[in-house]
Amino acid sequence: FALLGLRKQIKLAIELVKEAGRTVRKMPMALFYPLFTYALSFVMFIYFLSVATYIITSSATADSLQETYNFPNASFDMDTLTDVAEAAQAELLANDTIVAYNSTEAETNDLVRGLFVYHLFGYFWVSEFIKAIGMLTIAGAICSDYWITNDALRPNSPVAQSFVRAIRYHAGSAVYGAAVIAIIRLWRAFMMYVDKQTQELQKANKAAMIAMKLIHCCLWCLEKIARYISNAAYIMIAIEGRGFCVSAWRSFKLLFSNSLRIATTESIALLIIWLANIGITMCCVMLTMLALNNLPMYTCIGLEAGEDCTSYVDNALIPSIFVGITSFMIAYCFMQVYGMAITTILLSFCLDEDKFKNGQYKEKLNDEGVPDGRMFCVLRGKIGLIKLVSPNIAKEQEALEASQEKFAVEQAKLALAAKGGARP
Repeated sequence: FALLGLRKQIKLAIELVKEAGRTVRKMPMALFYPLFTYALSFVMFIYFLSVATYIITSSATADSLQETYNFPNASFDMDTLTDVAEAAQAELLANDTIVAYNSTEAETNDLVRGLFVYHLFGYFWVSEFIKAIGMLTIAGAICSDYWITNDALRPNSPVAQSFVRAIRYHAGSAVYGAAVIAIIRLWRAFMMYVDKQTQELQKANKAAMIAMKLIHCCLWCLEKIARYISNAAYIMIAIEGRGFCVSAWRSFKLLFSNSLRIATTESIALLIIWLANIGITMCCVMLTMLALNNLPMYTCIGLEAGEDCTSYVDNALIPSIFVGITSFMIAYCFMQVYGMAITTILLSFCLDEDKFKNGQYKEKLNDEGVPDGRMFCVLRGKIGLIKLVSPNIAKEQEALEASQEKFAVEQAKLALAAKGGARP
């Protein structure tokens, strides 16, 4: 009965998946863009680890100088640092060894902890900014196929041009949205640190342990909600080009007014995407095991006389596991583009329908400057989406379609008449 009640939403989800496939097929470079995002994120992670190592292992602070080398009024001037370097070198030469790093000093030193927190927040901020630019790029490329009706204005390289637009016009919005997520992530990291430091208290006090679990749960939910609204805001930014706060508010109202349609559609789309990920991974693993267990070059069975068996595989399980992990990661990257395309087309369709309902298309002109109040999904010929609009709107669209065709026929007749009258 639940499936019968949600049959319209299921049809919408299926049509959105089909439409996302058709749209992505027009811009195949969009499938490879997540590799660029993950590469930048990996470089940023390596940078974070390197700088964090330097920060945590640093000991040239006033407190450590006073305690280790007995300088009563240690400071960061050049004379003091020179004396410290000479004393450390003399100690190394005398002991013929390297002094071990004391992690307790880094945990208790306020300057080291402050620098680490500052660096951690910077890492969160930059990594979220990279993700935001990626979402703006994919959403902008998908939106160009939905909202641009003039083929002459459609970009030749939608992904590249969308990336340029995101950097040139929407970098500030991406920075703002990334800062919101970064603050929440830093808050979660701080509470994880507090959780670690209060383990003994939580063992003795069940109420404290339950309160800490509740705080972690609330912060996790807050991050998920903020991410969802930010993703929708990035799509609205790609569509309308407004700021982050305005786009977030407009996307929230759009999500709220179409809550049942969007929730059902995205749930079904998420299920389809995960089934695709699992199916691709299983197919790759099965093909790998079949090849390693049956091909003569891997089993050394059925080889011709004198032919060397240099590619023999004794156990096909380990290579199959490696292929499964690799194929899942690649499938996950590619299917993320489909997921973003589905969400972008869904919000575009809901916004298109909402604008028509509010009468914002009454004075809309087409590329020839003629009034044309049809929805953009009708103008772009997206048949699957046209069938899913409400019955009243569908009737109005059919009437507008008939009037546009009648107007085009009349214009063609006038043009022919004018051409015939102009002949000598």
